[in-house]
Amino acid sequence: VSTQSTWGHFLSVYFFSRQVCRLEAMSVDQFAAEINLRRLVQESDLCPLSTVEADPDALQRFLRAREGDTGAAYAMWHKWVLWRREYGVESITAESVEAELRSGKARWQGRDKAGRPCCIIRARLHDPKASSPEAVVRAGVYLIEQGIALAEERRQTTLSVVYDRSGMGMRNFDPALFSVARQLLDVFQDYYAERLGAVYVVNVNWLYWTLWKVVSPLLSSTTRAKIHVLSRPSDLYAYFDEDQRQPEW
Repeated sequence: VSTQSTWGHFLSVYFFSRQVCRLEAMSVDQFAAEINLRRLVQESDLCPLSTVEADPDALQRFLRAREGDTGAAYAMWHKWVLWRREYGVESITAESVEAELRSGKARWQGRDKAGRPCCIIRARLHDPKASSPEAVVRAGVYLIEQGIALAEERRQTTLSVVYDRSGMGMRNFDPALFSVARQLLDVFQDYYAERLGAVYVVNVNWLYWTLWKVVSPLLSSTTRAKIHVLSRPSDLYAYFDEDQRQPEW
């Protein structure tokens, strides 16, 4: 038996086992909803689809995000596929966002108590003169895709983010930064259904509290519940085990 055919057999068994485990965890209603959604996807004007676009786990996330409403889940899926293609998500490489990554202001480090990979954003490393809102959002999408790959390696489905404002000064002040944060939250909410597990915003001042009170009502209740606004780094101890905490906390 050739190595190629053995490997092909192994992959077939692996993916079949994965689907069996998924189906065993479903209720009858969930199974029926996925069948209906899959039919709509297969009849979509967007075919042919990539493996990512047709992923059964993705379909289930859209169904959960829309509380089992097949029509609403399909509309969300359709919008997501169009966005991925128009934004060129698959073409974003580390090289294309190198300047943002090199700054060190955002990187995946450790995990929270729920086991979710954590992206730590250090606002003090942001230089508005060396960046643009478009570059920040594009790098953000790249990091989300990278985080999903990390999560799936650990059999996780959601991600966490720490937005650390410690040491932030006027040199880091960027009038567009709050708008960028809102855009990235919208990206999570609209195109990465059920992927955002928690956001921990730490070292907030009175101005941030004021802005949060203005913006938070505009977010969905589900997204709002995932955002934890914290005054001190030590407040993160409730969410991170000791061996996962950063030295500056």
